Amino acid sequence: TGSRLLAERLPSTVRWSLVLEPTEETFAFVSAGSLEVHIDVQGRASHGSTPEAGVNAVREAVYILERLEGAIAELARHEDPMRNPVLTPLMLAGGSDELVVPETARLVVDVRIPPGSSPQEIRKAVEVALAAYGGPAYLKTAFLDDCAGAWEVDPEAEVGPLLRRLYRKATGREPSLGFMPSWTDAHAYHARGLYPVVWGPGRLDVAHTAREFVERDALERTYRFLLAVLSHSWD
Repeated sequence: TGSRLLAERLPSTVRWSLVLEPTEETFAFVSAGSLEVHIDVQGRASHGSTPEAGVNAVREAVYILERLEGAIAELARHEDPMRNPVLTPLMLAGGSDELVVPETARLVVDVRIPPGSSPQEIRKAVEVALAAYGGPAYLKTAFLDDCAGAWEVDPEAEVGPLLRRLYRKATGREPSLGFMPSWTDAHAYHARGLYPVVWGPGRLDVAHTAREFVERDALERTYRFLLAVLSHSWD
């Protein structure tokens, strides 16, 4: 939300953005998008010793998750798994430790939208899988409105080559190109016509986890690179 508001209010003189994300110091000029879906499952409670008298919302949520994963897997077109859409269950909550069939459950999933796949294609696959459910539970589905497709810019255009030269001069390391497999604030800037670049220290796979870390050497290189960017004469 913050990056959307900022992008809307930036003056026309701002033409590019450097978005800091853990890319292991590779410059990402291409990024995947994402679709987040919230599914509330309404079942029917019953005593746990008579499960046939109820509708187990947790069990139905697991069944729905399996159907959604299968639907998205059918859209895979590339040998590189990072370039394929993939569904990630973010949350499955419901039930208690009491001897009772869970009456409600909530399932939250995220679908990575890689280059070459459209948000409309991904959403349609999810909608078709949910429509074909036909089970005993009642489903209420919400698609988050911040769904965004993939974006890609030419690494040799705009400020791309200059940023890599500044990085090489500041750190003594050869810059490399990478791929950001996640939604970032760069989506909001790209949507407003800016030229975005995603770059930063650290590994994306450990971000948002209890073992998240950034190596000290990487932080020091980041300091030198950002200092070079901010000190550059942009006239």
